This record gives sequence, structure tokens and C-alpha cells, in this order.
Amino acid sequence: MRQTFLFLCLVAVFAMTLPACSSTKEMAQTSGHSCEGCAQGASGKADVWCDGCSHGYVAGARVDCKACYTGKTGTDTWCEDCGVGYLSAQKVSCNHCYRAGSATCNCGG
Repeated sequence: MRQTFLFLCLVAVFAMTLPACSSTKEMAQTSGHSCEGCAQGASGKADVWCDGCSHGYVAGARVDCKACYTGKTGTDTWCEDCGVGYLSAQKVSCNHCYRAGSATCNCGG
């Protein structure tokens, strides 16, 4: 009897945790999140970042890194993960030049 009760409790706990196992992308696809912003971004009508889908669009091009999206849309930033920076929406590949405020690298790295 006790084993049956414990089994039923385990089944109930497992059933309650199933919705929590879904990823954000799966939830976005199934929860009624229509990604209208993503559709506008992909069409090039707007620069958008979608937290539900974890990507954005700049001038119609998909961007998977939020720091790079921020830089491409005009905020000066350096992305450690990608190893690039942005100054006035211009890509800078050299961290030294980025810190010096130069969008064109003349130092060789």
C-alpha cells in the first residue's frame, strides 16, 4: 500500500514538472508568442531583439548575440564572447583600438 502511494506521488510530481522543462524557444512557439517583432526584423522593417527567441535582427540580418545586437544598433560596446566591439554601430575587431575609440584599426591588433 505504501509503495503504491509513493509511486502515485512520484507520478504526480513528474507530471507537474513537465511544463517547466520546456525551453524558452519551445515556449515561444507553443504559448501564442507570435514573434511579430521577429517577422518585422527579418523583413528589414525594424531592428528588434526578441527575448523569447533569444535572437534579433538588424537591417534584416539575424543576430544571435545580444551584446553584438546592442552594438550594431548604435550603443558602443565590446563583446567578449565574440571578440568584437562596436563604435557608433561600426564593427571594431581590435580591443586596443576599441578602447582607444578608433573604429579603424591601424595598430595591427
